[in-house]
Amino acid sequence: DIFRGLAKVFSNFRFLTLILIVAGFWIIQGQLYASMSKYYLRMLGHGHPAWLANINPLVVVILVVPITQLIRRFRPENAIAVGLLIIPLTAVAFAIGPMISTDTRALVHLGFIKTHPITLMLIIGIALQGLAECFLSPKFLEYASRQAPKGEEGLYLGYQHLTTFFAWALGFGISGFLLAEYCPDPETLSPQAQEQYHAAIEHGGQLPAAYAHANYIWLFFAGIGFVAFFALLIFKYVTNAIDRRRVADAEVS
Repeated sequence: DIFRGLAKVFSNFRFLTLILIVAGFWIIQGQLYASMSKYYLRMLGHGHPAWLANINPLVVVILVVPITQLIRRFRPENAIAVGLLIIPLTAVAFAIGPMISTDTRALVHLGFIKTHPITLMLIIGIALQGLAECFLSPKFLEYASRQAPKGEEGLYLGYQHLTTFFAWALGFGISGFLLAEYCPDPETLSPQAQEQYHAAIEHGGQLPAAYAHANYIWLFFAGIGFVAFFALLIFKYVTNAIDRRRVADAEVS
């Protein structure tokens, strides 16, 4: 029964397309666990990045009820589109950190708080991820169920978690490649570059050239997010046109 259900879901091009589009959201969200901690430690060499990931559920807990009330009259696809528009902006925020400063001891002063620009932009980006999730998650199940044949909504909703399957399978693989290319493990550097790296971490200064484009990691994921957003707009336009034609044909017959 499980495999028959899976085959039926995969044969529904409309449902599968939606799953792949929304997987773009979770690819970026999944970088909290795939890329963020290694990126943080390799760029700053110290600290405990795990606490940053807690910002996401904190924002969700605080905002999910008021935002759900705000969007209760939204069409599901419009609420999902807002989430898909916000999520690439979170990756853009991550990318801005190294653009402010790559000096490992640079600090941004925010009143009584002092933090590194990379840390600051990670906090902002992760908070935006929580905000995006508040828009997308409450309405996605409703919209996904509308793509199922009548009477099979429960079956299709059981497989809507394929979004995270595709997101994790693709996102974690992409993460490994991008980290190795733009934010490598210091142990893989040449002896000279390793010396410069450890000097920068311990005493401040610029990281080796291997880290000059570390923000490309996040720009790549931002691109995935924007593609997902525009793909949803196209999906919405096409499926609405198909549905209108079916209604018109039914009225004629």
